Amino acid sequence: QYAEALDAFRQATQANPTYASAYYSAGVIFVQQQQYTDARRVLDYARTLFEAQGNEQWASQTVKLLEDLPQ
Repeated sequence: QYAEALDAFRQATQANPTYASAYYSAGVIFVQQQQYTDARRVLDYARTLFEAQGNEQWASQTVKLLEDLPQ
């Protein structure tokens, strides 16, 4: 059901482009599908949003996930 989940996250970010958790969640789905380039792209954007929103805990969590991605 990954496609449906990604579509829901896409709709959420269209409705609210600063919804960092939607980008993070999409990144997790991409990781599970081993689509690391896409995962890196949306997770990096989620990190940027979390930092801009002052949410250091989730920014840090996102950085950890990015660091664990295969090269």
